[in-house]
Amino acid sequence: MIIFNWTFGIIIACSFLISPIGFQYESESHLCVLTSKVFHTSFTLMAVAFVIPVNIIIVLYALILKHTTHTNRVQPSTITRKNNKRNLKVYRNILMLLGIVLIGGTPYLLCILINKFSATPWPLYSISILFIMLSAVVESITIFLTNKDVKRIVYAKINVFQTEEMQTFTITQIPTITINA
Repeated sequence: MIIFNWTFGIIIACSFLISPIGFQYESESHLCVLTSKVFHTSFTLMAVAFVIPVNIIIVLYALILKHTTHTNRVQPSTITRKNNKRNLKVYRNILMLLGIVLIGGTPYLLCILINKFSATPWPLYSISILFIMLSAVVESITIFLTNKDVKRIVYAKINVFQTEEMQTFTITQIPTITINA
């Protein structure tokens, strides 16, 4: 699946680089981007990079949630309650990340759709780019704050919690005998 994902992404990216209507300078955003003014190019990218993955995530996690709740009704036990607590935490984290992705990609999708029917106001271009960048930052921070393994790896890399080995010695006092002469 990873190889397919990388291959598919490289093929699509190369086809947009070769295309004369792919990347263009947009005076509204002052960036050379896959322009939202050419509908079929920009909508293809948005469908592949945003619409399809978000919908697949929603459907998959809805099916997983349905399956786990059905299993819990059939076999209620202490272990299932612990699993439910863990699953609830996972679903909460996934919903947070999905919300961040939706907030980040929706302005650009609106920009593409508005541009299909009329001219999009120039502030919307800047807002859409800003939302994409901010959502990437917020998503990275959210992943860092919600994932203990990621925190541990980052802390180990930057040596926040340096562990120094301390050797402790126990010194016992040897009883001494004093003789008064």
